[in-house]
Amino acid sequence: MTSGAVAHGIPEILADVQAGARLLWRLPAFLRRPVRLEEARGILRRRLERREADFLDLMRRAVYG
Repeated sequence: MTSGAVAHGIPEILADVQAGARLLWRLPAFLRRPVRLEEARGILRRRLERREADFLDLMRRAVYG
């Protein structure tokens, strides 16, 4: 890997480290709040209802973004 390639990858590495730190910071609070069955079913139902629209939105941002 050339020094230019390494320098180009540094922002991505820093973003990954930042995301990992954020995950570790927020994980304990997330694990302290279990999701009840009714709540999980509601979340799943809403996500399935929006699945197609969410996919198209993702493609718009990823491809044409």
